[in-house]
Amino acid sequence: MTPARSVVLPAVLGAGVVLGLATQPWATGSSADALVGGRAVTASGSSLVPLAGALALAAGAASVVAVTGGRVVRRVAAALLLASALGCAAAIGWFLTDPASPLAADLATRTGRTSPPRVSASATWAAWAALAATLLPTAAGVAALRLAGRTRGLSGRYDSPAAGPPEQAPAREESLWDEVSRGDTDDTGGAGDTGGAAPHEPRRPDTMTPDRPAAETRPSRPDEEPDR
Repeated sequence: MTPARSVVLPAVLGAGVVLGLATQPWATGSSADALVGGRAVTASGSSLVPLAGALALAAGAASVVAVTGGRVVRRVAAALLLASALGCAAAIGWFLTDPASPLAADLATRTGRTSPPRVSASATWAAWAALAATLLPTAAGVAALRLAGRTRGLSGRYDSPAAGPPEQAPAREESLWDEVSRGDTDDTGGAGDTGGAAPHEPRRPDTMTPDRPAAETRPSRPDEEPDR
């Protein structure tokens, strides 16, 4: 597996699992409160631990930047990936230690109460599975930090056609100057144009002078007789 795949695949897969499980009930319980009526109450993971979904999204996005950015950007993104994964695991772990308090706060919000009722609750399998899924982006963050100096970022095909290494511009100018020195340019009227005038031939004027008359008439003298 390439370094990019070893970072992106587990991070995106783990983040997707956490987001998918967040739609499932993470806690179920009951309350003796009169407004609740002793019925069973449940709540999804997105309602009980909204921070977990946000950190999972951040981990997935950071994994892509960790293999496509520059050298410094890759290291920063790798650190962000690991921090997001650990934060997501901490948020879910905090919820698992006391699922009743988040469920009571969610129940108070849904019923419009100013104080949460007393609720007895337990976490469901989905919450435990989400905690286990955070191991994937955590491992991807560790791998991203170790491989930050080995990944090469995006391929050269994604560069702008006008963009290029800085050293190419002087090489291009030197190449053109050499062609001019050797007379290899193809410009019209240049030194390499074999159909034009010789290199040392003076340029002809653009305007044409009028032709001289074929024969000049010599004025006749008074002592000369005209030819008969």
